[in-house]
Amino acid sequence: MRGGKAAAKALSKEGVQYLFTVPVIEYGPFYAGCIDEGIQIISMRHEQAVAYAADAWGRVTHQPGVCLGIGGCGSANMANAIIGASYECSPMLALIPIGESGLPVNYFKEATSHQFNNLELYSKYLKWGTRCFTANDLPIHIRSAFRHSTAGRKGPTLIEMSSDTFFDEVDAFNSPDPIQYRASSSPMINIDIAKKAVKMINNANRPVILVGNGAYWSKAWPELEEFANLMQVPVVTKAGLPQGIFPEDNPLFGGVCIGFNRTALPRLIVPESDLIISVGAKFEVLSSWPNISSDAQFIQIDFEPSEIGRFRNIDLGIVGDAKEVLKSLITASKETNLNAKQNEWRQFVKNQSDLYENQVNKDGLDNSKPIKPGRLIHEIRNTIKDDAYVIMDGADIGSMSRRHLRAKLPGHFMIAHGNWGNMGPGIPFGIGTKLAKKDKQVIVITSDGSFGFNAMELETAKKYDIPIVVIVSNNLCWGAEEHPFIHMLGKEYTKGMGSTFPESTRYDKLAESLGCYGEIVTQPEEIKPALKRAFASSLPSVLDVRVDTNDMWPTRTQIIDKLPEYLSKTNSSKKEQIQHV
Repeated sequence: MRGGKAAAKALSKEGVQYLFTVPVIEYGPFYAGCIDEGIQIISMRHEQAVAYAADAWGRVTHQPGVCLGIGGCGSANMANAIIGASYECSPMLALIPIGESGLPVNYFKEATSHQFNNLELYSKYLKWGTRCFTANDLPIHIRSAFRHSTAGRKGPTLIEMSSDTFFDEVDAFNSPDPIQYRASSSPMINIDIAKKAVKMINNANRPVILVGNGAYWSKAWPELEEFANLMQVPVVTKAGLPQGIFPEDNPLFGGVCIGFNRTALPRLIVPESDLIISVGAKFEVLSSWPNISSDAQFIQIDFEPSEIGRFRNIDLGIVGDAKEVLKSLITASKETNLNAKQNEWRQFVKNQSDLYENQVNKDGLDNSKPIKPGRLIHEIRNTIKDDAYVIMDGADIGSMSRRHLRAKLPGHFMIAHGNWGNMGPGIPFGIGTKLAKKDKQVIVITSDGSFGFNAMELETAKKYDIPIVVIVSNNLCWGAEEHPFIHMLGKEYTKGMGSTFPESTRYDKLAESLGCYGEIVTQPEEIKPALKRAFASSLPSVLDVRVDTNDMWPTRTQIIDKLPEYLSKTNSSKKEQIQHV
C-alpha cells in the first residue's frame, strides 16, 4: 500500500467526507486513495478558498475540515484561513507537501523552488504541527492531528510532508478507531467552586454573562439557557458562532457584541455591570467586547488554563469545559434564593433591548430609494428559514447584518472575517457549509468589495452542484474607506485612491456566465421575490442589490467625527480641507 492510500484510509476512519484542494499531479496516489475511500475531492480555484472551505466545515460539524495545497506559494495562500481558524478555535487539518525529497535538515537556509518553512510561519497559530518524511508515519500523524485539533480548545493543525510520502510503500498499516486514541468525555469541576460562583452571582446587583466561542464548541446551549433562567442573569453573546446559543427572544437577552468601539445593545449594558461571568470568551487586545468596568468583579470560565486572567485580574477562575461547568453551576443554583435587588437590573436590560429593537425595526422598514442596507437585511431576515445558515462577509454590510438578523439556532451564523478581520471568505465558507448541511438554506451576505476576493469560486459551486445564495450589497465603493476618506480630504481625492467601483459592473451577469443564477435588484419591494427566485433556481445564485452609496453603518459617523482631532495631531496642513466634517 502506498502512503497516499494509507493517508486516505486514516482520513476515512475519522469520517472525512471531503478533501478541499487545488489539484496537483504530484499528489496523485493520495487523490486516488481518497476517491477509493469515498472521500470526494473538491477542486477549487485558489488555495485561500480551499482552506476557508475546510474552516467552514469545521465550524459547522465540530470536526476538522481537511485541505491540501501545494508547498511554497500555495501554503502561503492558505495563511489567512489558517490564522482565522486559530482566532475562532475552529478544528482544521492543512496538509502541505514540503517539495523535493531527501532535503537536508537545514534546507530552508537556502530555499529553492516551492520550499517554505510552513511550521515556522504558522507555529503561533496552530494547535499542533509536524513534519513527516516517511510513508509509515503519515497515517500516524493524521491521527495525531485529529486528536489535537478536537481536544480541549479546538484549533487548526498542519502536517508538512515530503512528496515521497504519498508514493512510498507502507511497511504495515494499523487502522484503529478514533475512540481508541481520543478522549470522549470532559472533566467535572468541584461543586464547592460552583457554589462559590453562584454565591458571587447572587450577591451582585448587576450580573451579566458574556458568551464566547467556547460555549459553542462545547455545545453548552441547553445548560446556558437553563442556568441563566434559574439565576435570572442577562446574557450577551459574541457575534458569529455563539449567536443563537441563548434565545434572542428571551427577556434576559442583552444583545450581540458587533464590533470594536461600535454602538450596539451590549455597549449600553455591559459597562453598567458589577459582575461579569465569562463563559468561553477569548479577549484580544482589539476586543469586540464592550468596555468592562474596572470595579466589576470577574468570573472567568475557560477550557484553556493559560486564558484565565490573561487580559485582566479576576476574582474567580474556573478551568473546564463550558458544558460541564454550567452543569455544576445549575446544580449549585438550585439551592439558592434569587436576589430581589437584581429585579431593577433585569428591567433595565429589557428596556434597553426594547428601545434597541424598535430602532432596528424602524431602520429595516425604510422604503426610500436607493435601497437602504438595513432594508435589505430586514427583507433577508423575513424571507429565509429559521434553520438557514448565514455567512456574513464585508465591512459595513457585515455589521449591519449582525445588527438586523436574529439567530434562531446555535452555530447558524458565521462571521467570515471573524476577529482576524480578513475580507472575502464568504463564498468558500458558503461552499463548505452547504456541503456539511445539504438540506439547509445557505446564504452569503457580502459586499461588492469582499465579493471580488473569491468570486470565481462560484464556478466551483456550479461544478459540484452546491446551491448557495450570495447577496451582494453593492454600494459601488469600498464603503468602509470611501466615506471617511471623503470627509478627511474631500471627494475629489477618492478617484485617485481608487475606492469607487463602476456602476456598469454586473455581478449577476458574472454569475450567469459561470452557469449560475443571477439577478440585479434595484427596488426595495423586489428583494424578497428575488430571494425566492434564487432559492427556487436550485443553482448557485448571485443577487446584485444596488444599495444607497451614502448609507453608512450607523457608527461610521462616530469614526468620521474623530478625524479632525486625529488629523490635527498628525497633519495640521489638512485642517482647512476637513472643516465641513
